[in-house]
Amino acid sequence: MKSFDAYPILESTLRKLLDKTEKTWGYFQIKKRDNTYILHLAGNNEDMLIFTPNDAAHLYRLYWYGHPDPSVFVEAKSTKTFDKATRSYQKYKDYQVCYKRNANPAIAAVNKMLAELIKEQLTRFYAQTISKDEKMPIVTLAEQ
Repeated sequence: MKSFDAYPILESTLRKLLDKTEKTWGYFQIKKRDNTYILHLAGNNEDMLIFTPNDAAHLYRLYWYGHPDPSVFVEAKSTKTFDKATRSYQKYKDYQVCYKRNANPAIAAVNKMLAELIKEQLTRFYAQTISKDEKMPIVTLAEQ
């Protein structure tokens, strides 16, 4: 995986895609259709990436053109633990950001970049919203 420093425009565009910001300038452009965000190249109206966010549940899916299965997606897992002191169950959510391997190194790199950005965003969100007595969700990356 190449570092983000080598591709600042791509990283900026992927961050805008994650932030659900339309971008109509530059080489990579983002347009919104219904509840999906589509990345395409300037001068080409063919959809390159399709991003479907679900912010309420923190579930995201990224599809490459012509592929019915998502290349990057988030799975949420709930864990219940019994607290003997309070005699109650405490429910925790953990997230696994999955990205698919691909024979094309450019697609594989974009999948991994976006997965890392999603992980960073989830971690930052929970770091800001969780109170000190709550358990921070574990966010992991998984290559499939």
